[in-house]
This record gives sequence, C-alpha cells and structure tokens, in this order.
Amino acid sequence: MLSPAIRNQILANFEGKRNAQRPYLNAEGENTSISDYLYQKLTAEMVIDLIADANQRPMGYSIPGETPEDSRKYLAGTLLDSMRGKGWFVTAGIHEGGVGSAKHDPDPNPHFNLKITGVKQYHMVCKLEPRVHIIQIKKG
Repeated sequence: MLSPAIRNQILANFEGKRNAQRPYLNAEGENTSISDYLYQKLTAEMVIDLIADANQRPMGYSIPGETPEDSRKYLAGTLLDSMRGKGWFVTAGIHEGGVGSAKHDPDPNPHFNLKITGVKQYHMVCKLEPRVHIIQIKKG
C-alpha cells in the first residue's frame, strides 16, 4: 500500500493525457466502445491505484515464462519509483487493438500506455473482470 505522502508526490508529477490525435481501434480497425467509456474514466488516481495493486499481487500471478526482471510485480514497483521522481503522462487510455508497431501487431487485450519523462513508454495489459487490473507490464 502506498503511503499518502508518496501517492501525493506521484500525483504532483502527473502531466495529463496526451493522445487526442489517435483513435482507439479494435483488431478489425473499428472504433471500440470500451475505449470511449474507459478512457474518460481513467484518472491519474486510478492509474496509480492500478499500478500499486499490480505491485501488491503475488509474483506467481505474472505471465508464465517471464523472468523476475520482466515480471509485472517488479516493473510496477520500478514504475512507481520513477513516477515519484519524474513527470509522467497517459499516452493511451484503456483500449483494445490500437495501431501496433513495427515490432508487434495491435494488442487485442484491453491495455493502456503511459510514459515517464525521459524514460521509455510502458504498456499495461489489463483484465476487466472481476474489476480492472493489470496482468502484465511491458517496456515500450
């Protein structure tokens, strides 16, 4: 659990949402209703809570085959430390699909992205049931 002082430091570094130019698309290239609903609801407080929750889940909850250095729990703790000391912003709220990249196809799982100033972007793969929670964190 994050202390209120650390939580306030992380919140103070939030620089907002920066994605107005990119629509959210599903695997078929169509706009998704999930993104319209959840993007509006994903606040800085929710992002912090999701990452703090991912940091508290047992190591065994990570994706099979990941090394400890790549595990969700390890990266969540590292991410919170970085967010405490640097500016950060949401580059894409929770959505499915997206545009992908040269390295990978669009992700069919619900996910969101955030960037820490001067550091790589992070990709948070989520599950929506029984509530929204992070199951994997990937460096960008």
